[in-house]
Amino acid sequence: DRNNFDKLKKYISKTGLTSIDTWCIGVWKEKAEIAFIEGDEQSSRISNISDNGGNVKIHVDTIDNISSKDEVTFIKIYFPNGSLEVLMGAEKTITQKKPKLAVGVGFNRDALIQIPQYIKKIAPNYKLYLRFNSSMASRLVLYAYAGK
Repeated sequence: DRNNFDKLKKYISKTGLTSIDTWCIGVWKEKAEIAFIEGDEQSSRISNISDNGGNVKIHVDTIDNISSKDEVTFIKIYFPNGSLEVLMGAEKTITQKKPKLAVGVGFNRDALIQIPQYIKKIAPNYKLYLRFNSSMASRLVLYAYAGK
């Protein structure tokens, strides 16, 4: 979402944070251009059929492609749909760089089952933990890290 990206850049500038790279690009399981609903702040999202095609097209790429030369120590994914696809696009990063993961899985039943299964399939040594960050079901987060 361009509005949120602009807010992020202003925040980084205002606080004087350094060593931060920003890209106005979405992450996904492949490099593509997809329909997107933007302008709803926290409700911005990938478009689906019921959204009538979205209001913009955005560029997406994989975490593996975007961060191939960077050290990656932590990946946080917290949105209702598409988390599994983002993890698919981070498979090399997860298996080679072994970042800690925090993935929202309380948005739907499928995520609660499919995401832990996928992580264990690609990185069997990862330890998995579930934690509620509040009393709302959507605040259920799967934490994962490379065990010894």
